[in-house]
Amino acid sequence: MKRIYIIILVLVVIILVAGAGVYWYAFLRPHKNILKTEPAYVISSTQLLSHFSDDEKAASEKYAGEIIEVSGEIVDVKKGNNQTAVILEDLFSGISVFLDSSYVVNNREAVNALEAEQDITIRGQCDGILTDVIISRAVIIQ
Repeated sequence: MKRIYIIILVLVVIILVAGAGVYWYAFLRPHKNILKTEPAYVISSTQLLSHFSDDEKAASEKYAGEIIEVSGEIVDVKKGNNQTAVILEDLFSGISVFLDSSYVVNNREAVNALEAEQDITIRGQCDGILTDVIISRAVIIQ
C-alpha cells in the first residue's frame, strides 16, 4: 500500500515540475532585446508595402514573426493610451509601427521629436497585414 502512495507522489511532483516549466516558457521568459537583435531583413517602407500588396500570402510567410529593419518617411505620429504609433508611407494603407513601451519610457525625448515628413529607421517584429502592415515592439534606430 505504501508503494502506491510513493508512486502517486512522484507522479504529482513530475506533473507540477512540468507544469511550472511550461508556464515559465509561455509567460515569464524574457523578450528578445530588439536593439541587440540582428534583423532578418533590412528593407525600405515602399519595398515592404509593395511586397505585401503584390503577394500578401508570400510576404506574410516571409516577414511575419521576423525582426525587420524598415526605413521610410513618417506620415503621422499617434500618441495615446500609453502607446505610440508611427505611420509610414500612407495614412490609410501604409505601415503601422507600434513602439515598444519600455523604449518609449527610456527615450522620451527621441519619441517626442518624431514628426511628419521626417525620415526614420526602425527595427521591430513584423506581425503581418490587416489594412496596414503591422510592426510591433519597435525601436528607433535612426
